[in-house]
Amino acid sequence: MRIGFLSLLALSASAIMSFVIIPPQQALRDVSLYTNSESQLVKWIRDNPDDGRISPISRITSIPQATWLSGSDGDQEGLTKVISDSSSQDKVPVLVLYNIPNRDCGSYSAGGAANTEAYKEWTKMVADTIGMNRVIIIIEPDALPDIECLSETQKEERFELIRNSAVTLSQNPNAYIYLDAGHAQWISAREMADRLKKAGVEHVQGFSLNISNFLTNDENIRYGRTISKQFFDKKTFIIDTSRNGNGPADDNEWCNPAGRKLGATPTTTPDIAYVDALLWIKPAGESDGTCNGGPNAGEFWPQYAYELVLNTIQTNP
Repeated sequence: MRIGFLSLLALSASAIMSFVIIPPQQALRDVSLYTNSESQLVKWIRDNPDDGRISPISRITSIPQATWLSGSDGDQEGLTKVISDSSSQDKVPVLVLYNIPNRDCGSYSAGGAANTEAYKEWTKMVADTIGMNRVIIIIEPDALPDIECLSETQKEERFELIRNSAVTLSQNPNAYIYLDAGHAQWISAREMADRLKKAGVEHVQGFSLNISNFLTNDENIRYGRTISKQFFDKKTFIIDTSRNGNGPADDNEWCNPAGRKLGATPTTTPDIAYVDALLWIKPAGESDGTCNGGPNAGEFWPQYAYELVLNTIQTNP
């Protein structure tokens, strides 16, 4: 049977169309985000009513920001309240697990669980406290990109611990879980995809980018899409936009750099292919560490919060 040239072209076009990559469905489109009424920001405003910086800083109190669980004695009590409050409001909290052993390679945020068993017990406590409630969970910022200080045995242990957390937390079908993947200027997309696979990304929704960093959304979107396409099921991702309003500092300083602006406000309907949400994961105004005049990592620093807001409203009143 003879097939004409135009018929062959039509068949070829059909074959090409069958291989067009369709972006994965965004998972968080019906999510309404929870705002923590007991955050460090809210507590500082409540405790310092006469501070002259109150008015600008108060602008960000209504913006949903993540709640971090870092292995402190108050984790369970604080998490219980967040789950109770968010559930009663029909809102979804963003939770960050930040307690991996050898955390931050001994830098400003050093610490974490004492050993693997302690970490697994802590993760189980978190999972049990959440129950079957709807939550967004980010597992261990920087834990996958920041492994160069670890021995080969410790690296494998870290992958196993993150995988264990992914499996444990994913028993809740109402949990949207993301493994952290650093940011666009740290690890190659191919290498990061490999680490995510070792850490159990197949058990979760996707991965997170730019936590506590300042890179632009465009740069992280390009990077995230490149990572996503390494997976058969094309994982989606979320981006921390809390402090990337004008991108990184000229010298790429990441620890409390001056002159930064607030980024896009949180949304679960960003209408960006492969992106589930833009979120404020690093709470605006919390210190990166004892650098550039800042207090300990994770402590609320009113002056930095004030400057972030002021720098933003000067160009976007």
